[in-house]
Amino acid sequence: MVFLQFVPFIALLIAANLAERSAGWRILTYLLVTLLNIVMILFSFICLLMPAMLATQADNPLNDLPFQPHWTALGLWLLATGLLAFLPVIPALRRGLARVLPLDPASVVHATALVFAVYLLGSVPIQLAMLGGSLDSLSDMGSLLGISELWQQGAAFIIMGLFGVGLWLRRTTDEVTNRLGLHMPSARQWGLVAGLAVLFVLLDQGVAWAWANFDPVSFERIGKVSNALFGGLITPLGALTIGLSAGLGEELIFRGALQPRFGLIPTSFLFAVIHVQYGLSPAVVQVFVLGLVLGIIRQRGNLTMSIALHTLYNTILVVLALIIPSS
Repeated sequence: MVFLQFVPFIALLIAANLAERSAGWRILTYLLVTLLNIVMILFSFICLLMPAMLATQADNPLNDLPFQPHWTALGLWLLATGLLAFLPVIPALRRGLARVLPLDPASVVHATALVFAVYLLGSVPIQLAMLGGSLDSLSDMGSLLGISELWQQGAAFIIMGLFGVGLWLRRTTDEVTNRLGLHMPSARQWGLVAGLAVLFVLLDQGVAWAWANFDPVSFERIGKVSNALFGGLITPLGALTIGLSAGLGEELIFRGALQPRFGLIPTSFLFAVIHVQYGLSPAVVQVFVLGLVLGIIRQRGNLTMSIALHTLYNTILVVLALIIPSS
């Protein structure tokens, strides 16, 4: 179950928010961070030993996976991520980062957010190593994501975004609404959102056309990966699911919770990182640019506008794929 993967991180966010007012919760939060890091390091050693184990166990089910993980790389990236995730716990490091980012070095919540950023950055090479070093392994695995999986992930992101800023833990509902920037846009702002959605869809089509003509091999390769992940969602309900789950979940976390503390460019970079399915391609650059625009809208307007633009953009792209499969 996808949602269960996020439960430890939700629990850590709750503890971190309670730790802002309690020394006991502060100790527990750092113990939880230490435990998560140690578990990651232990898994890294298992992965490093895995090639030798599998070589002597021909009947091991892991030998029959549809893709073969690069066990050594997986172990090393898990080890590096687990070790680096200890750094945000160091007060001196947080004080240094606070000189360039709008962070409070004394805040346990901000320290926890930095730990999550390390996990997020480490997840990219970890996932690639899991797939044997290439995204191509996904192409032959059929439809991997369904409506349930996307909504479970979206719900987890929404909960993390709300609890991350302290909903009912250290802030009231109204305080959270103001902290996130969840305000009703004006008629002019709604018009701006609609216009930008159309503009970004046109940009997407233009990038796709140029990419297909100048690098058709890469375009086809990433297209197969995207189809394996989202091919089963090219339906009216799938369009709404992809639009709303990402629009609500990703915006609450990135533009709502993280951007006021990490800044525009670092947040946009982290936003691009979670779209690992695009690899190093024009698509991930496009996601980064979209993240910048969503972030500027959050700064100069409000989070509701960012959610609406993200939702509209994703929904329109799926509807276009439904109406015109070649798009």
